[in-house]
Amino acid sequence: MPYVDFNTIQYPFPALADGGIDDLIRKNALQEIYWNVWEKCFDPGDTVYDIGAHIGTTSIPLAILGGIVHAFEGSQLCYDRLEENCAPLRAITVHKVALHELNKTCNTRFNDCIGTQHPVQLIKYVRLDDYVSENNVKDPDFIKMDIEGMESIVLKTMRRFIEEVKPITI
Repeated sequence: MPYVDFNTIQYPFPALADGGIDDLIRKNALQEIYWNVWEKCFDPGDTVYDIGAHIGTTSIPLAILGGIVHAFEGSQLCYDRLEENCAPLRAITVHKVALHELNKTCNTRFNDCIGTQHPVQLIKYVRLDDYVSENNVKDPDFIKMDIEGMESIVLKTMRRFIEEVKPITI
């Protein structure tokens, strides 16, 4: 089973996305920047929304640091791996939804940041505020959002969080 180092902690990743994702996780400069932000701005027990959780590369380290993580991932291709990778950590709740400004279900083709075109999938889109209210999800202290260019659409639905809760957002 492959292991990934998270700031001196080795964590098993049974469902890596592909052969190259291990190096991406271990050596990615962005992950190092994230660690620096997390260590300064994050406290154990904080509630974290990982919006666009992919396969858990952010959710898992934040749970290891003591966060209560809600991992949002709408793509079935990533969700199965995310669920498997996060299963050993009870501090992570995985939500199979994609966030949007509308509540709807439709066929979507997700394209990732490296240009890979994935097959069309039936995706459930939800407004974050509606989903959180309907599912009794605690308000976030910290939000990480990486949803392949959809950030501005989802940010429009986060007014209450931004104005009232004031979570740290990256």
